[in-house]
Amino acid sequence: MSESAIQDVICGIGFPVGGNPTQFLLERSFASAGLDTRFMTFEVVPEKMRDAVAGMKALNFKGGALLPPHASLGPLFMDRLADSSKLSQASNCLVREDHDWVGHDTIGCGFIKALHMIPEWAASHVVILGAGDVGRSIAASLAAEGVADLLILDQDAEAGQGFVTHLNEQLGRKTRFLPWNETFNVPERVDLLVQATPIGWRDSQTQLPLQLQNLKPEACVIDVNYHPPETWLVREALSRGVLVVNGIELLVHQLAVSFQKWTGLEADIPSIREAAEEYLEI
Repeated sequence: MSESAIQDVICGIGFPVGGNPTQFLLERSFASAGLDTRFMTFEVVPEKMRDAVAGMKALNFKGGALLPPHASLGPLFMDRLADSSKLSQASNCLVREDHDWVGHDTIGCGFIKALHMIPEWAASHVVILGAGDVGRSIAASLAAEGVADLLILDQDAEAGQGFVTHLNEQLGRKTRFLPWNETFNVPERVDLLVQATPIGWRDSQTQLPLQLQNLKPEACVIDVNYHPPETWLVREALSRGVLVVNGIELLVHQLAVSFQKWTGLEADIPSIREAAEEYLEI
């Protein structure tokens, strides 16, 4: 137990928050590191986010996690933005630094760390399905890493094209956008396919509007959904002998990066993974 009269508190704010494992995983991580830190989760509608973040600041919390769908609102309420947030236009990890609040994007960083766990593997031709908060974070990190050919698909053409224009202006690259209004035939050259939409969340059966017959065996497929970890896309990719990374790995590495931002300590990744599997009953 800490000798401090007041525990450090970090809060998670989302809508809805039922079934989100963030609190369980982080409290396990704080305890494992010997930290007297609490994580509290609050359900807040988007219209009340300004009040919620103001309350978090007034209560002098140590930090905050903006859970879906609030990451895109994060930059509106911060004193400063880390480069990751400036690029992705999202802040899912809020950190109090002295008297300032700084917005970070740890989703993209966690994605890159998970990708680097694959030995001797690199992506040159990437397709990202979805230009929501998660898709933008991943796209921004991959573009910053220097991926040569990056294509983003989304049904919202205006928002998707607007983000790609921003990304290209910031990095001087030529990320492309394609409206996703019909079945997409994944080109043979693609060596990384990222599914960053909510399709598959708590639903292992719904099919994506994709044709995968040209997906080469050397490719990698990543589905950000972790509940359940075996989505329709994961099963289809495995049946083709394609390397698959499920959403649990992305969740684990994203939370590890956030943990480091809040505490200054390196997270115990195997411990977070074990907690995730326990929570999801895998």
